[in-house]
Amino acid sequence: MMEFEDRLFKVKMDVERKILPFVEKPGRYIGNEFNIVVKPEAQVKIALCFPDIYDIGMSYIGFKILYNIVNKIPWASAERVYAPWVDAEEIMRREKIPLYSLETKRPLKLFDVVGFTLQYELHYTNILNMLELGGIPIFSKDRSEEDPIVIAGGPVACNPEPMSAFIDVFLLGDGENLLPAFLEIVYRMKKERRKRDEILFESAKTLQGVYVPKFYEPIYENGKLKGVKKLFDELPLPIKRNVVPELKPEYYPDKPVVPLVEIVHDRFQLEIMRGCTQGCRFCNAGMIYRPVRERAVDDLINETKTVIENTGYEEMSFVSLSTSDYSLLPELMSRSYELITEKKVSPSFPSLRPQTYTKGIAKFAREGGASGLTFAPEAGTERLRRVINKQSSEDDFYRAVEIAIDYGWRLVKLYFMMGLPTETYEDLDGILRIAENVVKIAQRKKVYNMEVHVSVSPFSPKPHTPFQWERQNSIEELIDKTRYLRSKNKCKNIRLDIRDPRVTTLETILGRGDRRISDVIYSAWRKGAKFDAWTDKMNFDLWLEALNENGLRVEDYT
Repeated sequence: MMEFEDRLFKVKMDVERKILPFVEKPGRYIGNEFNIVVKPEAQVKIALCFPDIYDIGMSYIGFKILYNIVNKIPWASAERVYAPWVDAEEIMRREKIPLYSLETKRPLKLFDVVGFTLQYELHYTNILNMLELGGIPIFSKDRSEEDPIVIAGGPVACNPEPMSAFIDVFLLGDGENLLPAFLEIVYRMKKERRKRDEILFESAKTLQGVYVPKFYEPIYENGKLKGVKKLFDELPLPIKRNVVPELKPEYYPDKPVVPLVEIVHDRFQLEIMRGCTQGCRFCNAGMIYRPVRERAVDDLINETKTVIENTGYEEMSFVSLSTSDYSLLPELMSRSYELITEKKVSPSFPSLRPQTYTKGIAKFAREGGASGLTFAPEAGTERLRRVINKQSSEDDFYRAVEIAIDYGWRLVKLYFMMGLPTETYEDLDGILRIAENVVKIAQRKKVYNMEVHVSVSPFSPKPHTPFQWERQNSIEELIDKTRYLRSKNKCKNIRLDIRDPRVTTLETILGRGDRRISDVIYSAWRKGAKFDAWTDKMNFDLWLEALNENGLRVEDYT
């Protein structure tokens, strides 16, 4: 026991002396924030790992929920681990400091379970990097009884195959009840001194939403993936994701951890509903977060009051896939208005649908200090919006813009996609026409300083959507469309931002990939790929080399 405590103390000292004085943001690596939970006596310890830096991972509401739920279990503890930025990683490798948790400085390899969230395909190489920094064998097949069980969940885990070589267990769907149930199996079977594979088999056999890749095998014909077969009759196939029927108030923390440094979304996030009422044919989240589950207004008011008192946040966000679809929103705004006014808290709506945008929402958000408004028409014409099942019309959109201008908004952000199935250049013209019409509406209302920020992202076909097998435009086609849009934009009030088509091409390769992509991910990481989600770090040429090394082409997946 003393040797173990000495080890933790050494890591703590190494962090203080060798990392903190020499990195850009020491606050990322300190821990000891307000409201952290430390449970050294817990018998099952899980590291909740976010495969990006603290500034981004601390904004993720899912970890706040799981951290709260696990730490309420008497015999379990959850601690947080984030990817170190390149400056800290260089020191850690040079000084042989293992990747550690913020709560206790426990090295990653000394946890019972190491859990990654798969939020975005371009995080995959960071997971390999974190495993190596944590002293854990990168490939699942190389882990021994002494190594942690490596699990993964989150939206991108719904196609687990690209990461199947590195993850022991995937937990698919809602984690609120699935993660505790999995940890209970680990707790019980470890006490019985059962083997690692026995724990994996028991969880795959008894829990809905659990997928253990080693117990299943892909079927190929002429180099094409045709399906999957299970290796044991007791196991399920297909694997169905886990769904919690109700979003219970006890899932949400009264005292969320307050970050030490400024983070990407530095505010209190209030999840008001989960799921989507629409069903856009390109949208992964709209499919995998079904069905719609709304929370009671009483629960939301109580959570708001308690969290603001326990954190001191001055901003809050109403979180869902489309906030204005929440059927009780007028009542929620009415009842929370006095509370957030008294506490001087600014509310924001990160996702709004034009057809459900009202004067009430505009007034509430504007009085709370909101400065920008975001809509996602997605396509430039009614025809293409029908193709993708986007149910808002241009009339809905212009009506919403008029309301926003009347209530003082001078910045509107619009999100579109290009390269959608059946798209023509007329659809691309429609993107700029809609943006120009926003400027004209503002000028008609004697508002001449209206800013319209137009973000255009190339379409990437996602698993489990109606468009999952659609062709993706080639990089050359997308570059041509990018040039076309830029050449057509003549309005100084419109700022056009178009995502790099190489990024969305890589998203598709990793998102629709099969098990062969595991080798590609490993090859790319060995060549230096990491932080691929960061524009200045992503090197597409490394990925082309990795595909080529493994006998694959971009076209095989696009």
